[in-house]
Amino acid sequence: MSNNQITGELAKEYCKKFPTSATREIARALITDHPEVFKDYEHARGRVRYYRGQNGKDMRKKISEIIPKVVIPKADKQSDFTTYRITEFPVAVCGDMHMPYHDEEAIQLFIDHCYKIQPKTILLAGDCLDCYQVSRWNKNPKMRDFPSEVAMMKGFLRSLHEAFPEAKIVYKVGNHEERYEKYLMEHAPALFGLDEITLQNLIGATEPWIDYVDNKRVITAKKLNIIHGHEYTFAISNPVNPARGLYTRAKKNAMCFHFHQTSEHSETAINGDLTTCWSVGCLCQIHCDYMPLNRWNHGFADIFIDGDIFTVHNYRILNGRIL
Repeated sequence: MSNNQITGELAKEYCKKFPTSATREIARALITDHPEVFKDYEHARGRVRYYRGQNGKDMRKKISEIIPKVVIPKADKQSDFTTYRITEFPVAVCGDMHMPYHDEEAIQLFIDHCYKIQPKTILLAGDCLDCYQVSRWNKNPKMRDFPSEVAMMKGFLRSLHEAFPEAKIVYKVGNHEERYEKYLMEHAPALFGLDEITLQNLIGATEPWIDYVDNKRVITAKKLNIIHGHEYTFAISNPVNPARGLYTRAKKNAMCFHFHQTSEHSETAINGDLTTCWSVGCLCQIHCDYMPLNRWNHGFADIFIDGDIFTVHNYRILNGRIL
């Protein structure tokens, strides 16, 4: 038997004997155990790579009998979590309208600001619809019914498009919009998955001028990451402010809503990189029934781009004025 055949049989034997070991470990074992047939480490490593099929597809086919074939079952796909990327600037962004419990004056100030900056993208960043009657909380039957909530939002989106026909409207799902899907899963599972009754379809968010972002997906605007605020399993609220809490989770430039508070937090790394996080105020009624006393404030934001640099203006609203 030639030396090539001997080294081949040894390499084959060790590959079967140590199927989970690294190639370099098997090569060292061959050199240690059989120095009389292997010239050096590279010689042993080359023979192991050969019998492990690491020299190309054709070689893997030839030596498929060396490595036992394990059939890996096809995985079930979970929800789409691809990042949604905003590419058109400037961006006007607001959230937490909680229609029909919105603040009309605050929304009007946001619309006035949109007329001023003429955004290419209008981002509605979650909880723009309250979904009160399909929530899991105790509900007052005298409050507005769910179909009228849906009709209100559908009309608002259509009106917003008519006012800014050149702007892309992006509708991000917040925890309040998720109430509807959870309600279906619990009370009407047989209907779950029908396109006709998805919230996206009900509010008219299937139009070509509107993008619907669900499944807790992150939105990016260049180097700024935008979430609603409920996406993290554990709350990002912080005794200092929500922006500080967001920073401890995201560790990147980020913006959130959900907490109905305007705040900002910045930290500079050892190399001089600056990271900033923002939380944005709400456009809903401040003194709601379930929490009349709170730390909320009205507000919205905009995002401008200059090359790779983004600028955020995080506005507060007080006594009918934008601050």
